Amino acid sequence: MNDQSNAFLTAPRRVLVIDDALTNLKLMTLALSGDYEVLVAASGAQGLQMAEKERPDAILLDIAMPDMDGFEVCRKLKADPRLASTPIVFATAQRDPATEAQGLALGGTDFVSKPVKIDILKLRLRNIIDSHRVRKLVEMQNKDLSLAARLDNLTKLPNRLLLDDRLKMAMSQADRSKNPMAVVFIDLDGFKAINDQHGHAAGDHLLVALARRLQDSVRLADTVARVGGDEFVALLNNLTSQDACLPSLQRLLDAACTPVVWGDAVLSVSASIGVTFFPQAGDIDGQTLITQADQAMYQAKKSGKNSYAFFDGGRQNAPDLGLSNRDIIQGLNDGAFELIYCPELDIASGQVVVMEALLRWQHPKRGLLRPEAFLADLEGQAVAITIGEWVLRQVIEQQAAWHAQGLRVVSSIHISQYQLSQSDFFERLQQLLAAHPDGTANRLKIDTMEPAGSSELSAISHSIRQCRSLGVSFSLDDFGTGQCSLTYLRDMPINQVKLDSTLHDALTDNPGKQLVLQKLIALLQAMGYSVLAKGVETAQALQVLRRLGCEQAQGAAISAPISAQDAAEFLRTWQARGSA
Repeated sequence: MNDQSNAFLTAPRRVLVIDDALTNLKLMTLALSGDYEVLVAASGAQGLQMAEKERPDAILLDIAMPDMDGFEVCRKLKADPRLASTPIVFATAQRDPATEAQGLALGGTDFVSKPVKIDILKLRLRNIIDSHRVRKLVEMQNKDLSLAARLDNLTKLPNRLLLDDRLKMAMSQADRSKNPMAVVFIDLDGFKAINDQHGHAAGDHLLVALARRLQDSVRLADTVARVGGDEFVALLNNLTSQDACLPSLQRLLDAACTPVVWGDAVLSVSASIGVTFFPQAGDIDGQTLITQADQAMYQAKKSGKNSYAFFDGGRQNAPDLGLSNRDIIQGLNDGAFELIYCPELDIASGQVVVMEALLRWQHPKRGLLRPEAFLADLEGQAVAITIGEWVLRQVIEQQAAWHAQGLRVVSSIHISQYQLSQSDFFERLQQLLAAHPDGTANRLKIDTMEPAGSSELSAISHSIRQCRSLGVSFSLDDFGTGQCSLTYLRDMPINQVKLDSTLHDALTDNPGKQLVLQKLIALLQAMGYSVLAKGVETAQALQVLRRLGCEQAQGAAISAPISAQDAAEFLRTWQARGSA
């Protein structure tokens, strides 16, 4: 317990006595003064004024008073949010079940009978006040914990969770007032070079300093939040016009490019800023506004950095594909995205133990699109988070539905390194899982690729450890296609390694390749990982993998991907086969 909490619990106990009989007030003052600070009021109206001014720890309240009886005083106290939780002890000379029931129904804490037994009253008041203080302290600490979960760990700025709440409030205010608000996406130019040259401690020092300067660059009613490694979002509220944001945008640019001293080094970056406004024509949500601002930020970066650009609804962000962020958001809103499922087989038992979710987009003009047709160009953009969270929500809901049908299976989902490295990924996953408190976390597996660079490793490892504490397991996907080292594997808190098909291609007629793969599988298992082979095409290859010690497999030898609707019957068939 800290000093502040201890002081709160041990502060002198203050009791307000409300009674129209002056003799009773004097007696209570004399009797309680040694143990309590005693305040007195000779009427109900005076008692209400005294309670509002002094905020006592408890109120000893007479029932039979001429101007306003104790029950009416209690009603008024409970109607005041500032006093509603204050414990009230009724004092009455006529204590009967009906009177007691009425007082308790109004929110009274206890009753004492007149003439009052002082020793018993002292003990009751002490217990009531101390219990109330403990409850209040717990409430305050829970609020502090709740706020801490909504602040970025490093900069103490609002994180994405708190930003979402404030964005909803700002949009509601803009709708009512008809005054525009601006959503501003800020990305630091040259931050990676700071990390690479001076180390992560220098990068963190720079982020903390710039976070403070960015916050100081906007008004008190505005918000600056950290939403990624070197990404921030500002909400500029209640603007008189769209042009009114221009001074704030320039201040934000100036704040970002002001050098920061780190030991003997001077750290310097700039910022690319994207801006969009609300209200807009048609229905639009907060995430779409952030996506629009993010899209505009990339235009500022392409224009030479250290500048700002405004969202242009007609601009295409991916001209080679003919697909824009707006198309993607529209596809989500229209229900054009869907998940299909690819089974993962436990080779020894012959049971399907995992269903991996695969994303597909039924585009109105381009037909059915696989993720590689649109996700690659979105990496590092806010819209990628939007898609990832949509997929995660769908998988969790599907998993809960399968569990309700008695189907024993784990659901697997691929999460990008960018999404996994977000500082609030764990909190957002907790929120999604909280809607299904039936052990869904223990039936969820997240697949991710190895980070492109060491700078993301720490953040990703931290997220994985947090999520594993909930029961979520993790796989390293497509092992064998990147530069993954054994040191990296040792440092990553994963459960499984998924071998890319190139590692076991042409396996059945190549003894040398079988020997190498057997040793690789044994090594991975010795490091504590289970091993899955992807892209297994034939039953013969499946048998060879079993002989080499591979535990799980996925591919055409088990099943082609199937729809969510067909997955339940598929699982029942496999489970029935295993129990036969």
